[in-house]
Amino acid sequence: MEHDPIEAKLTECTDILRDDPELQLETKAELRSHLESVRDDLIAEGKNESEALREACRRLGDSAELSQSLLQADFTRLKLHAKIRLFLRLMILPMLLIAAYLAVDWRFFLTFLNSSILNGGDPSALPMAVPRFIRSLIYGKSTPDMPGGKDIQRQIGYHRNFTAKEWELMFLDSGNLLGKYSDEQIRELLKRHADNPVFQGYIISLLASGELRPERLAALRDLDPDNGLADLMAAGLLAKLSFSKHTHRGQQVTIADRAKMERAMKHLRLSLEKPYIRRYPRDLMLQRLRLLNAAPDICGYIEQLEISSAISITDLTGFRNISVGAVLWGELLEKEGRKDEAAWYFEVWKNLLKTLNDSSFCLIEQLVVGTCLNYNYQAALRRGDRRRAAELKAPAAVVETWRKSPDPENHDKVLRRHGGLFTSYLLPALKRKFTSDDLKSDRQISYLILEIFLCAVSGSYLLLMFLFHSIAAIISRLRTRNNFLLAPEIKTLLKEFLLYLILPLALYLLLTRTDWIGGREYAVKENGWRTLIFSVYFLCIPIIYLAAANRRIRRRMKQLGSERISYGQRGLNLLPVLLLGLIAVCGIMRLVIAGEQRYWITRDHFFYGSPVGFSQAEDSVTNSLKEQHARSWPKR
Repeated sequence: MEHDPIEAKLTECTDILRDDPELQLETKAELRSHLESVRDDLIAEGKNESEALREACRRLGDSAELSQSLLQADFTRLKLHAKIRLFLRLMILPMLLIAAYLAVDWRFFLTFLNSSILNGGDPSALPMAVPRFIRSLIYGKSTPDMPGGKDIQRQIGYHRNFTAKEWELMFLDSGNLLGKYSDEQIRELLKRHADNPVFQGYIISLLASGELRPERLAALRDLDPDNGLADLMAAGLLAKLSFSKHTHRGQQVTIADRAKMERAMKHLRLSLEKPYIRRYPRDLMLQRLRLLNAAPDICGYIEQLEISSAISITDLTGFRNISVGAVLWGELLEKEGRKDEAAWYFEVWKNLLKTLNDSSFCLIEQLVVGTCLNYNYQAALRRGDRRRAAELKAPAAVVETWRKSPDPENHDKVLRRHGGLFTSYLLPALKRKFTSDDLKSDRQISYLILEIFLCAVSGSYLLLMFLFHSIAAIISRLRTRNNFLLAPEIKTLLKEFLLYLILPLALYLLLTRTDWIGGREYAVKENGWRTLIFSVYFLCIPIIYLAAANRRIRRRMKQLGSERISYGQRGLNLLPVLLLGLIAVCGIMRLVIAGEQRYWITRDHFFYGSPVGFSQAEDSVTNSLKEQHARSWPKR
């Protein structure tokens, strides 16, 4: 009240505490309570209200002396509050940066948004719904041909600070090499990597695979004179040029240019006379994976997939062309009565395809081995060559048997109900039996991906609330409202921090380490209740946190005598609370989820941890076919 003597007296006495509005209001509230008690006693003694008010103020004493007494009594608290407010003001920006970093796992989101593999995969995968939606907003569509290759390269390079030379070793491939580098640039590139014959051999073989360039084949031959790869590639290119063109589907290939095929077969002989044939893709892939040194987490696995899938195995076309060309050339020689010469070409597969089989490291190479063996087998049957058909029957049957074998019982159902995100990319074509336990790691990784998204939503909500309350505080300040920052007790801050640190962690561990909800053995999209509970859990944490902070601020302001709290006052005092909540809730959850990723990836011996970058399940199928081919090879 403007003419209230108690209010005038209190303002006069506490003016010395004006630098700390919270302490001033608190002292005012205590003195007002005392004065009102004295006033009520005087009124009870028979004095009227105005006389009682004046007498109560007189009994309080001299305002100047009381001010000094209050300053001395509250000086320690005054200094403490000043330090707390100064600390909060100084720390608001660093805390904001830390909170913004913790709110969203930026590396995870950038990797998912930029990965060309994931954005071309299973559109029904629930954990990919958010990044697909964000990507569709950025690029306007969601298709496998969206830009991603260069983005993921920048993403990988950003986190590892590759040198220019290491970047070339990691990322130079057909996509950014062919047609973009001049001959002079290629010479400079090879000169820079003179200490790495594997990279040199890979680049030269990549450049030589597209067209017949004698100088490039000569460079590949000079790199390793004992390696028959250069002549093998020359043979493949010449064989391809000598074939007839298809006019309709199913038409048999024939030799259209005898001179080119004769040159191709000469190069084939030269190649097989060399001590060995060394192919470079596998060796370069191992170098890249060592340099990548992928972290044992989801992003590391995606990066490993990107690096491995970028390797070009260009010589496979050459092996197919030579396998077909050698048979056709042998049949031509046999028709001309040169049976002894023809016999050598009919036996070429024993050395040529054995080389490919021994050096293979992925499933597509085994499929090429099987295709070439089957072509030789069918050609032998067509010629009526029973002896060679008998030799080829077992090797040719390996891939054909695997390819034609029916999927295991409930194969698709098991993958759909118990698999994870990467299961849908890497396992459906493997034709092997999977159990729920086999898919456990990938299933848990998919739950972790969903949890990362939900944690990011929680953090984003708190960040948006921070922005909203910041604007409210600024507007209120511009309108000259007397807002001030409350100085909560250290005990209160610690209590809140620990509460919002331990409670989410305890609830999360209860949800993940026990199966009281049920359905841990089911995939994310097949387990609606578990997914719903996780979503509600992550989305409710920031709302509960914010409601509790609002309640504490409102209660404190009531203690200070304020019945209504302005938006500016509430917003100003919620800023440090929101940042603390981000650090407590999102920070701890990110650490826990990161630990969970490491746990499942490093302990998995079925899916993750492939030495060539794909999946151990695919490696097992590849190695099985490889061993079957090796066992079925005719003894010399």
